[in-house]
Amino acid sequence: MKNTEPPTAYLRVKNWERFQHYKRRNPPWIRLYNELLDDYAFSRLQDASKWHAVGIWLLASRFDNRIPDDPHWIAQRINARSALNMPELLSAGFIERYQDASVMLASCEQNSIPEAETETEENTTSLRSVAVVEVLKKPAEGNGKGAVELGGPGGMAANELVGMWMDRMPTKPEPADVRKQGGAAKRICEHHSREHVLLALDGIEKIAPHCLGEPFDLFDLERKFSKAVSAGSQTPATKAVARAQRLRGALG
Repeated sequence: MKNTEPPTAYLRVKNWERFQHYKRRNPPWIRLYNELLDDYAFSRLQDASKWHAVGIWLLASRFDNRIPDDPHWIAQRINARSALNMPELLSAGFIERYQDASVMLASCEQNSIPEAETETEENTTSLRSVAVVEVLKKPAEGNGKGAVELGGPGGMAANELVGMWMDRMPTKPEPADVRKQGGAAKRICEHHSREHVLLALDGIEKIAPHCLGEPFDLFDLERKFSKAVSAGSQTPATKAVARAQRLRGALG
């Protein structure tokens, strides 16, 4: 059974503001200073860990410097071919581990209240898993429809996709609007890989009229999915990862 509970342990990049150019979450690129070549701690890292550190910096830009403390998941997201040496990166001071008290509190409150009485509240976590799960599990009043299934074979859960969509909205969506996204989220997650969904989320905001400030919903994402994936694949960060993959392949 898939675990829909949000993690409580996270990693963050130290001095993250030095890498930031854009103020919004999920920027197309980050700053990387050439003075890193003179950094003693960086020079002492194993070669694999140096790339892992850069990959984690890129990943932090996508998750608002709030990365789930899951080395296997991180390795998949940064396309690492060797195991991550997290103790080395932590001891070198490039990343740090912390506990998210707000998620722990939400989880405790969720367990202490009967499910039938649970109400969806403002959730400030980046994935908003607790709030989104409750909204999607509760059928809309009066329409007789059941709850949306949360998981899909494509590698991403529908509630996670809805949470990511909520994070990108300029204002907090109403619960009724969140429920409406469930069907599109389920279809997207059933038919597309996790990586393609993330690329589409990056790319949809580069397609008119959304590039002009018009908000999108998951029905827009579903209709324009292929075009959004193509647009998302053109971001500098994605191209940099692709170049690094080709270089690793060339070096054997």
